[in-house]
Amino acid sequence: MKQIFLFTLICVCCSWLHSQTPSTWNTIQENVLNQNCATCHYSGSSFALQSKLVLTSDSAYVQLVNIPPHNSSAFDDSLLRVNIEGGLVGIAKSFLWEKIDAPNQEHFYTDHPYYGSLMPMGIPYLTNGQLAFIKAWIESGAPQTGVVADSLLLNDTSRYVPPTFVPLDPPQNGIQVHLGPYSVRPHPIYDREFFYYEPSTRTHDIFVNRVEISMRPGSHHFILYTFPSTMPSSLLPQPNVYRDLRDTSGNYNDTVLQQMNYHIFFTGTQTPYLQYQFPQGVAMKLPVQMGFDLNSHNINRTSDTTLGEVYTNLYAIDSSEVQRVAQNLILDNHTIYLPAHQITTITRTFTISQTINVFQLWSHSHEH
Repeated sequence: MKQIFLFTLICVCCSWLHSQTPSTWNTIQENVLNQNCATCHYSGSSFALQSKLVLTSDSAYVQLVNIPPHNSSAFDDSLLRVNIEGGLVGIAKSFLWEKIDAPNQEHFYTDHPYYGSLMPMGIPYLTNGQLAFIKAWIESGAPQTGVVADSLLLNDTSRYVPPTFVPLDPPQNGIQVHLGPYSVRPHPIYDREFFYYEPSTRTHDIFVNRVEISMRPGSHHFILYTFPSTMPSSLLPQPNVYRDLRDTSGNYNDTVLQQMNYHIFFTGTQTPYLQYQFPQGVAMKLPVQMGFDLNSHNINRTSDTTLGEVYTNLYAIDSSEVQRVAQNLILDNHTIYLPAHQITTITRTFTISQTINVFQLWSHSHEH
């Protein structure tokens, strides 16, 4: 009787301990989504409104599992946000996995140019352990209850490290713009922003439908601007000359500031690598005479001079393939006044009198 009693007691204890182990889904919610995703994908946020996806603990599971994606391209590919078929099929048909699988980003950007950006955006990739844990969950059918992944996987805190900067091969059809290498001053100046005008050497108009940009580490942003035909000839920059926004003492270059008033955004990025495919049949016209004013901003918080360099590929399609010519829509507000030591909210309303389709929307941010 003593042996039977002891055996029973051990089984009850083991059962009790197992019941206290968080489910795999709860671990994903607490250790991954709450810390990396829910800070942007919460109810009412711009990210949630755009993606129709809320990832806070009260909504994440029902909005992720077995639900079609809002991204039209992923929807057309018959993906679900998280597919419950399990195994390799579950992985291959889960949009969530496509969006977080940083080690396979070349596949993501090359084979699925309309899937958007890898997530999480603006912060480090998920750790290899977090990816392995989520993968095991999806392969097991993505249950809401039960333990289907070994929590020891989360001990792997290493992350995918993007490959070193590699120059882009020029496109077979289109043009390449190469800037640099150029030097970036060290601390305490710690940054450099400049413009570099390249006049057009093309012999005909081209229609751009894909952009690819690769920058050396340390770049805050890179933008290709154009100038309007109404720009005074006296302000047109001298070609192939670095025009720094500020001198070594931090004083602004007034001529450069005047030239900036005429800038028209063409394309750009705030990430080290960008590949963006326009919607099918949509392209931007690049007239034969239109040159580019290249704007690069690099940060250098070290004590040594560093190098910056940027490659930009503008991929072109034949004019016969163009169904719609995209236009730049520039909405800005220059009447901004921020009193010191208080929070100020500024709003401005732009009224559009016709139906438009916005396929790429840029904002721009700085440290303060």
